[in-house]
Amino acid sequence: MSQDIPRPHGHAEIAAFVCGDVFDRTKGILLAVHDEEGDWQFLCGGEHPEGDHPRVVGLNHVTEADPSIREVMDMPPGWLAERTAVGAEWTRTRLGS
Repeated sequence: MSQDIPRPHGHAEIAAFVCGDVFDRTKGILLAVHDEEGDWQFLCGGEHPEGDHPRVVGLNHVTEADPSIREVMDMPPGWLAERTAVGAEWTRTRLGS
């Protein structure tokens, strides 16, 4: 596991929510959310069929699949980052802005 992934309260692993497309690796991560409760979400930014629920994975699996996610791991809770394509520059925005 990478040393640059924050681990609150000494936990060895952090859970992250991903959409089905990210989980199946059919689409890349274009939206990263660090919500007000401190949870991480990594989404493709697209529409999903009804009943397609988020999956829970270890954050280390997300960063192993897409190392560029480390670029936004310093976001405080209450922020999101978007990009137009995998490898593109992230744009950060406070949630609710």
